[in-house]
Amino acid sequence: GDPMLYASVMEREQMGFTEIGFQVAIPHPSQLFDNPSSICVGILEKPITWKEKKVQLIFLLNIQKGKRKQLKDLFALIAEIASDEKKTASLIACKEYESFIEQIKEYMEEMKNERY
Repeated sequence: GDPMLYASVMEREQMGFTEIGFQVAIPHPSQLFDNPSSICVGILEKPITWKEKKVQLIFLLNIQKGKRKQLKDLFALIAEIASDEKKTASLIACKEYESFIEQIKEYMEEMKNERY
């Protein structure tokens, strides 16, 4: 991995808590980098204590510099998921990539429909 990205994520973790809602954490760098946007997802078999709260679903975010709208939209989606215990539980229950992506697409569609 990229040592600068790792250092930036660790720096951001020291600034404050990144666990949100029901068992979700969103570690991310303290700054934006030029490398392409990426999201790594971790689903743990059992919850762990992150800083203060139990976490089982982790979204490690890296949004490319200049893509602030992408970052805003992504945070909105994850906040929506994290605030709904059923949505979080359904993602944690996913065992395959395809089913996880289908759930995410469904939640994105729901959010889009709620805006109109």
